Amino acid sequence: MRCACVILLLTIAPTVYCDVTTWRAEDDSTRITASSGTRAIAVYQAAPSPFKPYVVKLFTPGGVQALRDQVADHPHHHGLMFAVSIDGVSFWEERRGSGKQADPTTTLDGPSLQQTLNWRDAEGHVLAGEQRKIQVQSTAGATLLTWRSTLTAPENREHITLSGHHYYGLGMRLVESMDKVAIFTHSENTPGEIVRGTEKLTRGRWVAVTGPVQGRTITIAMFDHPANARHPAWWFTMHAPFAYQSATLNLWKQPMTLQRGQSLRLVYGVAALDGAADADALNTLYNQWVQQTPHKE
Repeated sequence: MRCACVILLLTIAPTVYCDVTTWRAEDDSTRITASSGTRAIAVYQAAPSPFKPYVVKLFTPGGVQALRDQVADHPHHHGLMFAVSIDGVSFWEERRGSGKQADPTTTLDGPSLQQTLNWRDAEGHVLAGEQRKIQVQSTAGATLLTWRSTLTAPENREHITLSGHHYYGLGMRLVESMDKVAIFTHSENTPGEIVRGTEKLTRGRWVAVTGPVQGRTITIAMFDHPANARHPAWWFTMHAPFAYQSATLNLWKQPMTLQRGQSLRLVYGVAALDGAADADALNTLYNQWVQQTPHKE
């Protein structure tokens, strides 16, 4: 993703601003912080903790942190994380028999963090390889994160099958103050499918959640790249008993098979904004993100 400046239209006059973002490892190298100047805008857990690496923190331009990690009710919920099931092995859950995103090799290059991972089952067999790249840019209107994951079936397996529950994919657990009061906005403004309780699946180019944090209102949007498989995404959302949203491939109804050596490339965007962003502003930001974000680099 080129660090192109973004014009963000909210309820105020448009502003243009782009800051240089740099990833730096902390002393133990397990956590890596993306900073804009002296201000942290994202934190990444680079070593599996305990089963996978993930984004621990994501800040709005105003410094509000939006993610929740390792909550007592669901200890496997880790901020912003990516996981599915492969050949029946869940990489989302973290219990006996679950898979691990292991053997991380991490490189940093300015605004880009890249990782090579092996998705191993409980016996240590590699079910898939992943090339992951996370880039963050800071603007006056939004913190923009681009998450790239390329899963590849190993050469020693004839094929692998991706599946999982209706919420598996790139998911985020939101801070506690959003529980039961989060409001979701969808790009296509369609009602979606109720799965159970407040859990819904809604197809669209993007989804956004708005809610209170530390006495302020923020909006967190997620974008599906038009070149992704099965675009537009099925967005999982729920507001009670807790607030959650994720980008899914509808694998619970349509498992996906990758043949030996075949890859699946996925590119998603996440925007953290101060205030309540309306659909017009989010459409503008989504289109700008698509224009500056090639699917294949």
